[in-house]
Amino acid sequence: MGRHILIISPGDVGRYMSAPGIRAFHMAQVLAQRLPQDHITLAAPRVDVQVPGFPARVSALSYTAEPLLPAAQEADIIIANFLPVRLIPLVREKLLVVDLFAQYFAEWMELTLHEHQGLGRHLSWLERRAYIALQLALADMVMCSNERQRQSYIGALASMGLRKPVVVALHGIRPDPPVKRRAVLKGVRPGIAPTDKVLIWNGGTTDWYDPDSFLLALHTIAQRRGDVKAVFLGATYPNVPRLGWGKRFRSALEAAHQLGLYGATVFFQFGWVPYDEVPDYLLEAEAGVCTYMYHLETYYSLRTRFMDLFWAGLPIICTRGDFLADLIEREGLGIAVPPGNHKALAEAILRLLDDDSLRSRMRQNIQRVRERFSWEKTLEPLIQFCRNVSLPKRPRNRRVLLRALPWAVNYLATRSLREMLRGEEVWVLHRVRRVATRLGRLLEGERP
Repeated sequence: MGRHILIISPGDVGRYMSAPGIRAFHMAQVLAQRLPQDHITLAAPRVDVQVPGFPARVSALSYTAEPLLPAAQEADIIIANFLPVRLIPLVREKLLVVDLFAQYFAEWMELTLHEHQGLGRHLSWLERRAYIALQLALADMVMCSNERQRQSYIGALASMGLRKPVVVALHGIRPDPPVKRRAVLKGVRPGIAPTDKVLIWNGGTTDWYDPDSFLLALHTIAQRRGDVKAVFLGATYPNVPRLGWGKRFRSALEAAHQLGLYGATVFFQFGWVPYDEVPDYLLEAEAGVCTYMYHLETYYSLRTRFMDLFWAGLPIICTRGDFLADLIEREGLGIAVPPGNHKALAEAILRLLDDDSLRSRMRQNIQRVRERFSWEKTLEPLIQFCRNVSLPKRPRNRRVLLRALPWAVNYLATRSLREMLRGEEVWVLHRVRRVATRLGRLLEGERP
């Protein structure tokens, strides 16, 4: 008899997807293919089963409209990018895989530089730290996307007095080759001629990126020639609109106007390109570009936007410092430049665009290495876990939850204080009362 596996994504799954939704979507594809005897359910805020490639065997649950609890109660294995707090009481009877494919705490540190100040910012950090620790404490296995992340999570678990399997499952590449269906840029968009050379910034512009260095490099190039164009694909993230319209994106818009690049050299896609239309843009480009600062987020990151660039065979010009930048330099997949150096970036762009043989070699190198990034290969640790793990025959010892209890209390307390600062005391008291009641019943041995 097959087991029930529930995948929970915080991002939408459908035509408009960012990294969490994309990862959950392909996870459902691979598990449905490799574990045909099991029942797979994919839960996200919104799920569109009409998106090309959605597996017929996978059940869909849009948990903003339907309750998530019944599906979680039925599941034997839960795979969550973040486990919703309301499902914590269920973990005594389930196996939990926590998928921390991004170093979220480092991302949140960058985001809160502009979103909060003073006590509010400090409480935001404490809340998020407690939430990640809570996930680690409850997990039966932790997934991440590179060895740097793995070492950090092993260290975090050790500091909590815990030892658990932490496996690397890189963000993967789509299984089918990219196919161009229509012209979208060259000779179509005003300002981009059929003979122009196009650079793609693939995705949005959040607080840890550095679009200004890219724009300064383009301004330097524009003084010498007019055939180099850049397109920013996307601004507002699916189901998190405010994430795309942050300080960095507004700064990029302002800089593009001030430098005289807007609508002449630089073009912005203000929405979000549908997942099945991305190849139309990538296959018209000569290269992908992504620049960012060098800080904690960069060191631990895996730039998921690079994966579609690899998929389309595009050489990448990027900033040094992260895991994939090292790979790009080592394997000859593009050019990595020092952070914040727009002159070196301009030189790299011109070198790549003007040297057809160099670009051809890089494309060949990408073809050579990208097979290692297929979703079926990157998710092999998860497949083996789901296939071979023994399910709990009875509710596990209360210590499973007791070790997570301090972090749950820490998380709820800091979140409550943050909500109180925003004047939402009534909501906070209601939430604390509900969670306290559930925890009390749980520790007494009752089912939630």
